[in-house]
Amino acid sequence: MSDDEDLAHVPTCREAITLYERRLATVRRQLAVLSEVETTLARRLRLLRTHRAEAS
Repeated sequence: MSDDEDLAHVPTCREAITLYERRLATVRRQLAVLSEVETTLARRLRLLRTHRAEAS
């Protein structure tokens, strides 16, 4: 590969890197939200189980 050919793919690689960085950031935000939902559901389930145990 010549130097010109090497340089020709640099913008494409940069675009790919930018795209993957954005995708990764999106996935991390989604994971944060899902983690909050999981924590809330676990807390509610724990409360329901405690309430049921107290009612028995």
